[in-house]
Amino acid sequence: MGLDRRGWHRLEQLSLRDDWQVVAATDSLADRRATARVSLPGVVDSLPDLLAIPGLTGVLITEPARHRSSIIDACLTAGKEVWVEPPLAMDLRQVRRLQSVAKQRRVPLHVLQPERFERDYRAALTAAESGRLGNLRAIRLTSAEWTTFAGDQGAAVCPLVDPIEQFAPHGFDQLLGFVQGDPHWIWSRRFTGEDGFLAVMGFTSGTTVQIEIRRRSRATLNTGWVLDGELASYQQGRIISVAGDGELLDEPVTVPPCLEDPFVASLLATPSAGEAEQRRNWLTVGLMLGVQKASLRNTTVRWDEVVGG
Repeated sequence: MGLDRRGWHRLEQLSLRDDWQVVAATDSLADRRATARVSLPGVVDSLPDLLAIPGLTGVLITEPARHRSSIIDACLTAGKEVWVEPPLAMDLRQVRRLQSVAKQRRVPLHVLQPERFERDYRAALTAAESGRLGNLRAIRLTSAEWTTFAGDQGAAVCPLVDPIEQFAPHGFDQLLGFVQGDPHWIWSRRFTGEDGFLAVMGFTSGTTVQIEIRRRSRATLNTGWVLDGELASYQQGRIISVAGDGELLDEPVTVPPCLEDPFVASLLATPSAGEAEQRRNWLTVGLMLGVQKASLRNTTVRWDEVVGG
């Protein structure tokens, strides 16, 4: 469910596979449904119509995050398996409630994580988990893209999609693979025109994180994950350390290639919905809400303020 740009892309990816069959699609917006009917068979008018289709086993949801809770709830209640990319919801209580509904009804609720299959992230995670970096003191990520497309509004910045809502959950999910402990404080600022954001946060483990994401930028810059540990650092697929005699060591991190598109890989290797994964999904939403709150208040917010609402 969801026929925006991302939804169309996911439909195309699924249609190329023999092990998945797309039987129907819909969107909450009537104009999108009307446009889709021109070239896509099986477009129905509503979610209830979708759930009533005989033989339907699951629903992939790409609707905007702020509309997802009720859609996921309806699908789980109907006994349909659910796949959705982060964030699971826009409220921490809703995240816990949806997880509880899925458990009570024994219906799988999959939060897909395509970004976990990106090569730079896998290399950075391999470096961090090797122990060679030591305790992480600082983590940085800068992503500034040049593009004339921003959502459904062509070259204009899409007013319907908050860039924090659009980009932060994927970055924060990756981040949580590196850091230990809980978030402690969050500071954030939006860029002019709401084209992106800068977030700085501290964790109880002592790690400081800086993430800058711009939806559009004339000067592109993509650093990938930069991990600064007590013993060594990681950047661009390499571990950088200093030998005992002062020699600078620069060693590559080897990771096996991902043979599938990241989205398809995440679909085929959906992580277990165990407590650790559920907490990670909950923390991802909490960090996103904390960054939104800090940017609105123009000040630093404590994690207990985010959790407490």
